[in-house]
Amino acid sequence: MKTKYKINLTSEQARSLLSNYPINTGSTSFFSLAFPETFQEVGINQRPQSRFTLLGLTISEDPDRANERVFGISYTDHDDDDQHDSEDHFLFSKNELILTKLIGKRLEKYNKKYKNTHHGDKSYLINTDK
Repeated sequence: MKTKYKINLTSEQARSLLSNYPINTGSTSFFSLAFPETFQEVGINQRPQSRFTLLGLTISEDPDRANERVFGISYTDHDDDDQHDSEDHFLFSKNELILTKLIGKRLEKYNKKYKNTHHGDKSYLINTDK
């Protein structure tokens, strides 16, 4: 996959990212209001709070691609014309320890199983305990 958004992680950063957000192979999990500390360490920041509300983190692993894990940071975009959910996607290669930012719908082009995830509904991430 050709992209300029590749970040090499140290083995410690990779271990932290995987151990702080454990999931089963072939599954999807979500963590309300979560933003990985490892992302901040490597310069990936949250979107500006003046326009976006963080909903949380979705992590999935395609059983056909067990070496890869997809991290999705979900937001509500309070655009002036339209309020909608959006997700920033990051593909993590467990073998190479590379985190790749996938802009727009690049994830669903890379793997059709992720169709409609970029702007799909994220209501499952809303914390109902509040």
